[in-house]
Amino acid sequence: MQRAGQGRDRGQVGELPPTERAKGRAPGAWLHAKCKRLHFAGLTNGAAIAAMPRPCAIRRRRGPSAREDDAADVAARDTDLAELILHEATVDLAPRRVVEQQDRRPSMGVYERWLVARGNVFLPSAATVAKLVERLRADGFIVDPADLGKLRFHGEREERAKATGGYAVKTVENTFGDDARAKIAATTEALPKAVTAEWLADDAREEVRLVWPVDADEPSPVKYPLARKPDGAVRWALEVHRAPEYVYPVVPGIGGLPTECRCSEDLSFEWDDEEVVAAFERSTGIFAECDECSRTFDPSKGSATIENPFDGSKERVAGGGAYRFGLKVDCGEQYFADAAQSFAPELVALVEKEFGRSFYEFGCVR
Repeated sequence: MQRAGQGRDRGQVGELPPTERAKGRAPGAWLHAKCKRLHFAGLTNGAAIAAMPRPCAIRRRRGPSAREDDAADVAARDTDLAELILHEATVDLAPRRVVEQQDRRPSMGVYERWLVARGNVFLPSAATVAKLVERLRADGFIVDPADLGKLRFHGEREERAKATGGYAVKTVENTFGDDARAKIAATTEALPKAVTAEWLADDAREEVRLVWPVDADEPSPVKYPLARKPDGAVRWALEVHRAPEYVYPVVPGIGGLPTECRCSEDLSFEWDDEEVVAAFERSTGIFAECDECSRTFDPSKGSATIENPFDGSKERVAGGGAYRFGLKVDCGEQYFADAAQSFAPELVALVEKEFGRSFYEFGCVR
Protein backbone atom coordinates (compact mmCIF):
# COMPACT_ATOMS: atom_id res chain seq x y z
CA MET A 1 0.00 0.00 0.00
CA GLN A 2 1.34 3.39 -0.96
CA ARG A 3 1.09 6.09 1.68
CA ALA A 4 0.54 9.74 1.05
CA GLY A 5 3.87 11.51 0.89
CA GLN A 6 5.41 8.62 -1.04
CA GLY A 7 6.51 9.04 -4.64
CA ARG A 8 8.33 7.36 -7.44
CA ASP A 9 11.77 7.95 -5.89
CA ARG A 10 10.79 6.01 -2.83
CA GLY A 11 13.03 5.69 0.18
CA GLN A 12 15.05 8.91 -0.13
CA VAL A 13 14.81 12.01 2.01
CA GLY A 14 16.74 15.25 1.93
CA GLU A 15 16.67 15.58 -1.84
CA LEU A 16 15.61 18.85 -3.41
CA PRO A 17 11.94 19.20 -4.42
CA PRO A 18 10.62 18.99 -7.99
CA THR A 19 10.64 22.27 -9.88
CA GLU A 20 6.92 22.86 -9.78
CA ARG A 21 6.88 22.60 -5.94
CA ALA A 22 10.20 24.36 -5.52
CA LYS A 23 8.43 27.51 -6.69
CA GLY A 24 6.08 27.34 -3.70
CA ARG A 25 6.59 27.71 0.00
CA ALA A 26 8.62 25.53 2.31
CA PRO A 27 6.98 22.38 3.75
CA GLY A 28 4.55 22.77 6.63
CA ALA A 29 4.44 20.37 9.58
CA TRP A 30 2.45 17.48 11.06
CA LEU A 31 -0.27 18.34 13.55
CA HIS A 32 -2.64 16.35 15.76
CA ALA A 33 -5.64 18.56 15.08
CA LYS A 34 -5.49 17.78 11.37
CA CYS A 35 -5.17 14.00 11.57
CA LYS A 36 -8.86 13.36 11.06
CA ARG A 37 -8.76 15.19 7.75
CA LEU A 38 -5.77 13.29 6.44
CA HIS A 39 -6.50 10.79 3.67
CA PHE A 40 -3.88 8.13 3.12
CA ALA A 41 -4.09 6.25 -0.15
CA GLY A 42 -6.17 3.22 0.77
CA LEU A 43 -7.05 4.66 4.20
CA THR A 44 -9.65 7.37 3.73
CA ASN A 45 -11.89 6.59 6.66
CA GLY A 46 -11.68 9.46 9.13
CA ALA A 47 -12.58 7.22 12.05
CA ALA A 48 -9.80 4.81 11.16
CA ILE A 49 -7.30 7.65 11.09
CA ALA A 50 -8.55 9.01 14.40
CA ALA A 51 -7.96 5.58 15.93
CA MET A 52 -4.29 5.51 14.92
CA PRO A 53 -2.11 4.95 18.01
CA ARG A 54 0.18 7.94 17.48
CA PRO A 55 0.04 11.36 15.81
CA CYS A 56 -0.10 11.10 12.03
CA ALA A 57 1.70 13.44 9.69
CA ILE A 58 0.11 15.97 7.41
CA ARG A 59 1.88 15.29 4.17
CA ARG A 60 1.34 15.72 0.46
CA ARG A 61 2.23 13.24 -2.23
CA ARG A 62 5.86 13.41 -3.26
CA GLY A 63 6.81 13.89 -6.85
CA PRO A 64 10.07 12.72 -8.45
CA SER A 65 13.02 13.92 -6.40
CA ALA A 66 15.67 16.13 -7.89
CA ARG A 67 19.29 15.07 -8.09
CA GLU A 68 21.61 15.80 -5.18
CA ASP A 69 23.71 18.08 -7.39
CA ASP A 70 20.73 20.36 -8.09
CA ALA A 71 21.73 22.46 -5.09
CA ALA A 72 21.04 25.71 -6.90
CA ASP A 73 17.33 24.94 -6.89
CA VAL A 74 17.24 25.18 -3.10
CA ALA A 75 16.99 28.96 -3.34
CA ALA A 76 13.57 28.57 -4.89
CA ARG A 77 12.26 26.95 -1.70
CA ASP A 78 12.47 30.17 0.33
CA THR A 79 9.07 30.90 1.76
CA ASP A 80 7.03 34.07 1.88
CA LEU A 81 7.60 33.88 5.63
CA ALA A 82 11.38 33.77 5.29
CA GLU A 83 11.31 36.59 2.77
CA LEU A 84 9.36 38.77 5.18
CA ILE A 85 11.81 38.12 8.01
CA LEU A 86 14.77 38.87 5.74
CA HIS A 87 13.15 42.06 4.45
CA GLU A 88 12.50 43.36 7.94
CA ALA A 89 15.86 42.32 9.31
CA THR A 90 17.83 44.10 6.58
CA VAL A 91 16.48 47.47 7.69
CA ASP A 92 18.82 47.60 10.68
CA LEU A 93 21.50 45.08 9.77
CA ALA A 94 25.14 45.80 10.45
CA PRO A 95 27.39 45.44 7.37
CA ARG A 96 27.58 41.78 6.28
CA ARG A 97 30.73 39.94 5.33
CA VAL A 98 32.40 36.59 4.84
CA VAL A 99 35.93 36.32 6.18
CA GLU A 100 38.58 34.15 4.57
CA GLN A 101 42.02 34.02 6.19
CA GLN A 102 41.27 37.26 8.10
CA ASP A 103 40.27 39.09 4.89
CA ARG A 104 36.82 40.64 4.68
CA ARG A 105 35.12 39.64 1.46
CA PRO A 106 31.62 39.99 -0.01
CA SER A 107 29.26 37.31 1.27
CA MET A 108 28.40 34.32 -0.91
CA GLY A 109 25.42 33.13 1.12
CA VAL A 110 24.06 32.21 4.53
CA TYR A 111 26.08 29.81 6.69
CA GLU A 112 24.39 27.35 9.05
CA ARG A 113 25.90 24.61 11.19
CA TRP A 114 24.30 21.72 13.10
CA LEU A 115 25.44 19.63 16.08
CA VAL A 116 23.56 16.31 16.42
CA ALA A 117 23.99 13.14 18.47
CA ARG A 118 25.73 10.16 16.90
CA GLY A 119 23.20 7.45 16.21
CA ASN A 120 20.59 10.13 15.40
CA VAL A 121 17.77 8.52 17.41
CA PHE A 122 18.49 10.54 20.55
CA LEU A 123 15.52 12.52 21.90
CA PRO A 124 16.11 13.95 25.39
CA SER A 125 13.28 14.62 27.82
CA ALA A 126 11.88 18.08 28.35
CA ALA A 127 13.53 18.18 31.77
CA THR A 128 16.94 17.37 30.27
CA VAL A 129 16.60 20.06 27.61
CA ALA A 130 15.57 22.61 30.24
CA LYS A 131 18.69 21.72 32.22
CA LEU A 132 20.84 22.17 29.09
CA VAL A 133 19.41 25.65 28.55
CA GLU A 134 20.43 26.63 32.05
CA ARG A 135 23.94 25.26 31.48
CA LEU A 136 24.25 27.20 28.23
CA ARG A 137 23.27 30.38 30.06
CA ALA A 138 25.60 29.72 32.98
CA ASP A 139 28.52 29.12 30.58
CA GLY A 140 27.84 32.29 28.59
CA PHE A 141 26.43 30.85 25.34
CA ILE A 142 23.01 32.37 26.11
CA VAL A 143 22.69 35.98 27.20
CA ASP A 144 22.44 36.72 30.90
CA PRO A 145 19.30 38.75 31.71
CA ALA A 146 21.50 41.49 33.14
CA ASP A 147 23.06 42.00 29.68
CA LEU A 148 19.86 42.17 27.61
CA GLY A 149 20.29 45.91 27.18
CA LYS A 150 23.50 45.29 25.21
CA LEU A 151 21.70 43.33 22.47
CA ARG A 152 19.86 44.59 19.39
CA PHE A 153 16.83 42.78 17.98
CA HIS A 154 15.54 42.95 14.41
CA GLY A 155 12.26 42.00 12.77
CA GLU A 156 8.96 40.70 14.10
CA ARG A 157 10.32 37.44 15.49
CA GLU A 158 13.34 38.88 17.27
CA GLU A 159 11.18 41.59 18.83
CA ARG A 160 9.65 38.83 20.94
CA ALA A 161 13.08 38.09 22.42
CA LYS A 162 13.57 41.52 23.98
CA ALA A 163 12.25 40.57 27.41
CA THR A 164 14.18 37.32 27.95
CA GLY A 165 16.75 37.11 25.13
CA GLY A 166 15.08 34.28 23.21
CA TYR A 167 11.97 33.14 21.39
CA ALA A 168 10.37 29.82 20.43
CA VAL A 169 8.96 28.75 17.07
CA LYS A 170 6.35 25.99 17.15
CA THR A 171 4.19 24.20 14.60
CA VAL A 172 0.61 25.47 14.34
CA GLU A 173 -2.41 24.83 12.15
CA ASN A 174 -2.43 27.08 9.09
CA THR A 175 -5.60 29.14 9.21
CA PHE A 176 -3.83 32.21 7.82
CA GLY A 177 -3.48 31.45 4.11
CA ASP A 178 -0.60 33.52 2.77
CA ASP A 179 -0.60 36.10 5.56
CA ALA A 180 3.07 35.95 6.58
CA ARG A 181 2.74 38.31 9.53
CA ALA A 182 -0.13 36.30 10.97
CA LYS A 183 1.97 33.14 10.65
CA ILE A 184 4.83 34.73 12.55
CA ALA A 185 2.47 35.90 15.28
CA ALA A 186 0.93 32.43 15.66
CA THR A 187 4.14 30.38 15.58
CA THR A 188 6.44 32.62 17.60
CA GLU A 189 6.39 33.32 21.34
CA ALA A 190 8.83 34.84 23.80
CA LEU A 191 10.77 32.35 25.88
CA PRO A 192 9.96 32.48 29.58
CA LYS A 193 12.63 33.80 31.93
CA ALA A 194 13.26 30.20 32.97
CA VAL A 195 12.66 27.45 30.39
CA THR A 196 11.13 24.70 32.51
CA ALA A 197 10.32 21.07 31.80
CA GLU A 198 6.61 21.83 32.21
CA TRP A 199 6.77 24.62 29.63
CA LEU A 200 8.64 22.49 27.10
CA ALA A 201 6.43 19.43 27.63
CA ASP A 202 3.28 21.26 26.54
CA ASP A 203 1.72 19.44 23.57
CA ALA A 204 1.69 22.69 21.59
CA ARG A 205 5.52 22.64 21.67
CA GLU A 206 6.00 19.06 20.54
CA GLU A 207 7.92 20.39 17.54
CA VAL A 208 9.90 23.42 18.61
CA ARG A 209 12.90 25.61 17.88
CA LEU A 210 14.33 27.63 20.76
CA VAL A 211 16.23 30.62 19.36
CA TRP A 212 18.60 33.11 20.99
CA PRO A 213 19.63 35.86 18.51
CA VAL A 214 22.76 37.89 19.22
CA ASP A 215 23.69 41.29 17.81
CA ALA A 216 25.92 43.41 20.04
CA ASP A 217 28.94 45.65 19.98
CA GLU A 218 32.31 44.23 21.02
CA PRO A 219 33.04 42.90 23.51
CA SER A 220 29.97 40.72 23.11
CA PRO A 221 28.16 39.68 26.30
CA VAL A 222 27.60 36.23 24.72
CA LYS A 223 30.24 33.67 23.73
CA TYR A 224 30.55 32.94 20.02
CA PRO A 225 29.37 29.33 19.43
CA LEU A 226 31.80 28.45 16.63
CA ALA A 227 35.56 27.94 16.77
CA ARG A 228 36.50 30.68 14.29
CA LYS A 229 34.89 34.10 14.46
CA PRO A 230 35.15 37.02 12.03
CA ASP A 231 36.82 40.19 13.24
CA GLY A 232 34.63 42.80 14.88
CA ALA A 233 30.96 42.68 15.79
CA VAL A 234 28.92 39.94 14.14
CA ARG A 235 25.34 38.63 14.30
CA TRP A 236 24.27 35.05 14.85
CA ALA A 237 21.58 32.92 16.47
CA LEU A 238 21.99 29.82 18.60
CA GLU A 239 19.09 27.37 18.29
CA VAL A 240 17.99 24.20 20.11
CA HIS A 241 15.71 21.89 18.08
CA ARG A 242 13.45 19.12 19.39
CA ALA A 243 10.90 16.97 17.52
CA PRO A 244 9.34 13.48 17.91
CA GLU A 245 10.00 12.61 14.25
CA TYR A 246 13.29 13.03 12.42
CA VAL A 247 14.06 16.39 10.86
CA TYR A 248 16.21 16.38 7.71
CA PRO A 249 17.63 19.68 6.34
CA VAL A 250 17.03 20.26 2.63
CA VAL A 251 20.02 22.46 1.88
CA PRO A 252 22.99 22.41 -0.50
CA GLY A 253 25.68 19.87 0.33
CA ILE A 254 23.58 17.49 2.43
CA GLY A 255 22.73 14.47 0.30
CA GLY A 256 19.72 12.20 0.42
CA LEU A 257 19.36 9.46 3.06
CA PRO A 258 17.63 6.08 2.48
CA THR A 259 14.33 6.04 4.37
CA GLU A 260 12.79 2.70 3.43
CA CYS A 261 11.72 0.43 6.27
CA ARG A 262 12.62 -3.27 6.24
CA CYS A 263 9.02 -3.93 5.25
CA SER A 264 9.55 -1.70 2.16
CA GLU A 265 7.35 1.11 3.48
CA ASP A 266 8.74 4.58 2.77
CA LEU A 267 8.99 6.59 5.99
CA SER A 268 9.88 9.96 4.48
CA PHE A 269 7.33 12.78 4.48
CA GLU A 270 6.96 16.47 3.84
CA TRP A 271 5.25 18.94 6.13
CA ASP A 272 2.24 20.34 4.29
CA ASP A 273 2.33 24.12 4.24
CA GLU A 274 -1.31 24.33 3.20
CA GLU A 275 -2.35 22.61 6.42
CA VAL A 276 0.19 23.88 8.96
CA VAL A 277 2.93 26.43 9.54
CA ALA A 278 6.08 24.47 10.33
CA ALA A 279 8.57 25.06 13.10
CA PHE A 280 11.38 23.77 10.86
CA GLU A 281 12.15 25.60 7.61
CA ARG A 282 13.85 24.05 4.57
CA SER A 283 13.42 20.53 5.97
CA THR A 284 11.72 17.25 5.23
CA GLY A 285 10.96 14.54 7.78
CA ILE A 286 11.24 10.82 8.51
CA PHE A 287 8.81 8.91 10.70
CA ALA A 288 10.46 7.42 13.76
CA GLU A 289 8.16 4.39 13.61
CA CYS A 290 6.67 2.50 10.68
CA ASP A 291 2.86 2.38 10.60
CA GLU A 292 2.90 -0.85 8.59
CA CYS A 293 5.09 -3.07 10.78
CA SER A 294 5.68 -0.98 13.95
CA ARG A 295 9.46 -1.16 13.55
CA THR A 296 11.40 1.85 14.76
CA PHE A 297 13.56 3.57 12.18
CA ASP A 298 17.28 4.07 12.75
CA PRO A 299 18.77 6.62 10.31
CA SER A 300 22.32 5.55 11.19
CA LYS A 301 21.74 2.24 9.37
CA GLY A 302 22.00 4.27 6.18
CA SER A 303 24.35 7.05 5.12
CA ALA A 304 24.42 10.24 3.10
CA THR A 305 27.10 12.33 1.47
CA ILE A 306 27.83 15.62 3.23
CA GLU A 307 29.98 18.21 1.48
CA ASN A 308 32.19 20.78 3.18
CA PRO A 309 30.98 24.10 1.72
CA PHE A 310 34.40 25.72 1.89
CA ASP A 311 36.70 23.21 0.18
CA GLY A 312 34.24 20.90 -1.59
CA SER A 313 35.47 17.78 0.18
CA LYS A 314 32.83 15.07 0.66
CA GLU A 315 32.29 12.51 3.38
CA ARG A 316 29.88 9.61 3.67
CA VAL A 317 28.18 10.03 7.06
CA ALA A 318 26.04 7.46 8.86
CA GLY A 319 22.62 8.99 9.45
CA GLY A 320 23.37 11.96 7.21
CA GLY A 321 21.69 15.09 8.54
CA ALA A 322 18.83 13.35 10.38
CA TYR A 323 18.07 14.35 13.96
CA ARG A 324 15.29 14.59 16.54
CA PHE A 325 17.38 16.79 18.81
CA GLY A 326 20.18 19.12 17.86
CA LEU A 327 21.82 22.51 18.14
CA LYS A 328 22.10 24.86 15.22
CA VAL A 329 24.03 28.08 14.67
CA ASP A 330 22.68 30.47 12.04
CA CYS A 331 25.50 32.84 11.12
CA GLY A 332 23.58 34.68 8.45
CA GLU A 333 26.05 36.23 6.02
CA GLN A 334 28.72 36.93 8.64
CA TYR A 335 31.07 34.00 9.11
CA PHE A 336 34.64 32.82 8.87
CA ALA A 337 34.88 30.74 5.69
CA ASP A 338 37.27 27.96 6.64
CA ALA A 339 37.13 24.25 5.83
CA ALA A 340 38.14 23.58 9.44
CA GLN A 341 35.24 25.61 10.86
CA SER A 342 33.49 23.83 13.74
CA PHE A 343 31.47 24.31 16.88
CA ALA A 344 33.50 25.81 19.71
CA PRO A 345 35.22 22.90 21.54
CA GLU A 346 33.98 24.29 24.85
CA LEU A 347 30.37 24.16 23.63
CA VAL A 348 30.71 20.62 22.26
CA ALA A 349 32.23 19.45 25.54
CA LEU A 350 29.38 21.03 27.47
CA VAL A 351 26.71 19.31 25.35
CA GLU A 352 28.43 15.91 25.35
CA LYS A 353 28.95 16.00 29.10
CA GLU A 354 25.35 17.04 29.70
CA PHE A 355 23.96 14.14 27.67
CA GLY A 356 26.69 11.57 28.18
CA ARG A 357 27.12 10.83 24.48
CA SER A 358 29.14 12.00 21.49
CA PHE A 359 27.89 14.42 18.85
CA TYR A 360 28.93 15.17 15.28
CA GLU A 361 28.51 18.29 13.17
CA PHE A 362 28.05 19.53 9.62
CA GLY A 363 27.38 22.83 7.90
CA CYS A 364 26.17 24.38 4.67
CA VAL A 365 26.16 27.65 2.77
CA ARG A 366 22.88 28.43 1.07
